[in-house]
Amino acid sequence: MTWITCYRLVHHLQQKSEETLPIHQSLIQIYNQLYTLKSCLSELNKWKVVLTERELIPYQMKLAKLDNKRVDGKFEVNGTIPEGQGELHGLLNECYEGLNQLKLRFIEKLEHEEEDDDDDF
Repeated sequence: MTWITCYRLVHHLQQKSEETLPIHQSLIQIYNQLYTLKSCLSELNKWKVVLTERELIPYQMKLAKLDNKRVDGKFEVNGTIPEGQGELHGLLNECYEGLNQLKLRFIEKLEHEEEDDDDDF
């Protein structure tokens, strides 16, 4: 397989994936960032990783940055409300849920450590 054939195949697959996304082209960047963040949070929760408050900060900041791109609860581009709002809001909610699960796991770990410290006395 030549590199030209590979390039054509990748280009064809990319076009197909863009055609199936119910997201307006102007919102693709936000969609990709939210999807990546959701995937990271999902993997951390899947493996039951416990992050400290300091380790959670980059995820919180990225989520806040993306959430702040909304105007009156909608992702606007040049004063218009492009197609794909529901998909973006769904991803945004999944990110918040994933982040909250990580926070709860950290709190549970702290409570468990406090109980262990109390048992030592």
